[in-house]
Amino acid sequence: MFLLLIMTHAATDEIVEFSSDGDGGNHQEMRMGTYFKLDKMVKGFPVYEQTVIKDKIRQFLFMGPLGNWRVGPDTSTFTGSGLKNTQKSATPPETGWQYQHQGKWVHDNTMRATLKSKGKVKSSLYYKPNSIYQ
Repeated sequence: MFLLLIMTHAATDEIVEFSSDGDGGNHQEMRMGTYFKLDKMVKGFPVYEQTVIKDKIRQFLFMGPLGNWRVGPDTSTFTGSGLKNTQKSATPPETGWQYQHQGKWVHDNTMRATLKSKGKVKSSLYYKPNSIYQ
């Protein structure tokens, strides 16, 4: 038996890299990493999807219902989001991010959402022989 995973993303040159050297990166590690811009808009703003699914939950970077940038599993609500930024901007702000910890929003001055240009990625294929999913 083997495990075959196919991840597909809209062709785009725009990605966002989330990183943190602070507590936000420790408490919200599952939301750190690379997000590809999708061919989808929410509230007139772009939506980004995390390239690697962690803890079996897809994560999206999007404009939330109350006008804050959010990172969470559902673009239609802020419920379940673990990162937010209250700065008003057309693209995700680089600094000013907060993370959810024990029911409160905490600022992490080291957290960055760095907008980058990359080559186009359409899909990634992973083959893992002798998988635990036999």
